[in-house]
Amino acid sequence: MPLTFGEIKRRVRARTANRIDEVRAEIIVGDKLAELWNREPWSFRQDSAILATVAPKTAGTVTLNATPTLIDGTGTAFAATDIGRRIRVGTSNTTYEVTAVSGQQLTIETAYVGTAFTASTYNLFQNIYALATDFQEMISASYWWRLAEGTVAGIDRYDARRSFQSSQPASFIYRGENSSGVMLVEISPVPSAAIGIAYVYRRRPPTWTDTTRVPIQEDVVIYLSASDALYMLAVEHLDQATGLIAVADKYQALGQNALAEFSWADTKIRGIQKAVRDTEGD
Repeated sequence: MPLTFGEIKRRVRARTANRIDEVRAEIIVGDKLAELWNREPWSFRQDSAILATVAPKTAGTVTLNATPTLIDGTGTAFAATDIGRRIRVGTSNTTYEVTAVSGQQLTIETAYVGTAFTASTYNLFQNIYALATDFQEMISASYWWRLAEGTVAGIDRYDARRSFQSSQPASFIYRGENSSGVMLVEISPVPSAAIGIAYVYRRRPPTWTDTTRVPIQEDVVIYLSASDALYMLAVEHLDQATGLIAVADKYQALGQNALAEFSWADTKIRGIQKAVRDTEGD
């Protein structure tokens, strides 16, 4: 069973004869894990999820309130879940983000610009969605086919109004992170129905706590972290540098050997070696 972050820290301190304290051990091990995590597309970094889209709302009509940041609905079905979605009134070229919902009244981010409207048609849609909370990098997203990664400029060239809607998504565009630090993507064309887009991704490193299990082989992390700690101590204690560096070099070699073995074992799990064509069954 993988060791916890707390146990790895304890063993690193032991490898340095407890010459580093708990705080320094946490920093050194955390930095080493960050380096190792992003070193390769490890199998334990891969995960999958479903992005659930929502259908646009068009039922009823809307009227601009005397306060130009308020839109009143009649026969509509607005709900708190509409916060963050965008509304287009009639054939307007401009869309507005909904920032609040009170009954059947919407608050939009900025005052409505244009001719006042009464009992108008509208389209309340969502095209930007949050991915998994531990998302770091997309491997593949697909529905009937694989979605291509696009750009905002590319989408703007053919659908700047975001008026094209379809139940067949074609591309996704990264749109930064939300206030919780979760990656956002825009789906194009705008989803016209509630569908599930499957995607496979690489996970970001977890927040390391003493009880977090570390998926990287313990010898790799312990020896390489202890080596880094001893190199630091050698700089701080020049009178003992020769001995400290000798042990650090030994740990570095052991850690690199363990890393090579762990990397090869993980490569087989990822199936990279299967890319070599097997013609036995032809």
